[in-house]
Amino acid sequence: MVDRVGQFWVGLIFAIIVINLIFLVKILDVTWGYSEPNVITADGYIRGSDFIALWPALNLAVGGEAELAYDKTAIQTVQHQLTGIDTRADRRFLHPPTYLFMLFPLGELSYFTALAAWQLLPLLGFLLVMSRMGIPWALFFLLPLSGAVVQNIAAGQNGSLSAFFLAGALLTLERRPIVAGVLFGLMTFKPQLALLIAPTLLFGRHWRALIVLAVTVLVGIVMSIAAFGIEPWVAFFRNLFFAQEQLAQGHLPWHRIPSAFVAARMIGLDTAIAQAVQGVIAVGAFAGVAWTWWRPIRFHLKAALLVAAMPLATPWIHDYDLVILLVPMAWLILDADREQIRTLEIAILALVWIFPVVWVNELLPVEGIPYGFFLLLAFYGIIMCRILRFGQPARHRAAQTYADQSL
Repeated sequence: MVDRVGQFWVGLIFAIIVINLIFLVKILDVTWGYSEPNVITADGYIRGSDFIALWPALNLAVGGEAELAYDKTAIQTVQHQLTGIDTRADRRFLHPPTYLFMLFPLGELSYFTALAAWQLLPLLGFLLVMSRMGIPWALFFLLPLSGAVVQNIAAGQNGSLSAFFLAGALLTLERRPIVAGVLFGLMTFKPQLALLIAPTLLFGRHWRALIVLAVTVLVGIVMSIAAFGIEPWVAFFRNLFFAQEQLAQGHLPWHRIPSAFVAARMIGLDTAIAQAVQGVIAVGAFAGVAWTWWRPIRFHLKAALLVAAMPLATPWIHDYDLVILLVPMAWLILDADREQIRTLEIAILALVWIFPVVWVNELLPVEGIPYGFFLLLAFYGIIMCRILRFGQPARHRAAQTYADQSL
């Protein structure tokens, strides 16, 4: 393994593993190592981080006021009742009401019980799916210490849930398209991350999965309306303009959002030009995906390209969302047993594995440079280059795909 990867990268990854472990232990200690069950510590740290925004929304939904999950004042009121502290932070709920419906049971639980379930269950589900890919056990046990997973836990966010749905869907697509369609449909709880799924299935001619995806989304919408009424959907669409304005004006942490739009804004381009840049990148990324899925390319490579394109297709991509990139990374590592992996590929894989954790961003030498976006472009590029070199199926047509060996 050392001979294949190189001593430098093995040493660097080992050092990062140790630091990530220390960072993760610190986060877990601050979150759970308390004597008094206060949501906010004496030094102002919020236990559960962004979960302080999700739990009040779920609590309002349980109380029959789901539309208020999208209201700044209502969310702040529940947060004040929970913490005893007034906050000026605008943490209104920005996901579609189907997400509220999906996570409704967490709103019935106390804050810390819901937080424990929220941090543990999606991660275990994701690791269970990844265990079926056949990656070496040594690498499998490193997944929870990857930068994206550690950052997702630190942020109290939904990156592991997205990765669970996406990995499960891709690994079942060829053999169990109905299961895949349901999982793809569930992933639309984060529509900005699921933008490419339906058109990709169309180009890949996965008709059953595409139909089931559409039915799953429709059923989710109908059930959310039956549970909460139409008002939450009205509030959700109204807040889309607020969310875009927050992003464009830099009210969100740009260094944690590696999108083309934010990259353009970071280097000084105005909002209109940044939107145009985002559009060009999104169309270009999908063009590559459409070409590979239309042709009989080896499945695990074109699936890897789809996942790599997802963060490039949306202005709304956070560091914790990059847990999904562990799926194509695993496929590329497995593909190295068939076709020699190159030094540049190893370097980019290592950087993608390292990058998303917050402390890495803070160590970067120059502020205002969109390192994350350039890294995502490079990751997409090495997968596309590998497809152009080795993806043609003529000499591989009889080979089983990795998806066929899964689940």
